[in-house]
Amino acid sequence: MLCGVQLPIVVPILYLLTTALLVAVPLITNPKESAIGLAMMLGTGVAYYLLVITWTSKPAVLVSKMGACTSIVMMMIF
Repeated sequence: MLCGVQLPIVVPILYLLTTALLVAVPLITNPKESAIGLAMMLGTGVAYYLLVITWTSKPAVLVSKMGACTSIVMMMIF
């Protein structure tokens, strides 16, 4: 049984090269601003991971609010 989307190997390689270029060029031309953006991205990602993924004993209010947000996003997408 086949699963997922099957693409020629050239497509993911081209995607990776393009993404690497889009990341590398700003890092070379503006390293200070790129470092600030990278720090912001990592900071919010780590905070989200700690609050939503690893925290197992969340208060019931937070769980219900997260469920409501999930439902709203699902309605907006579909």
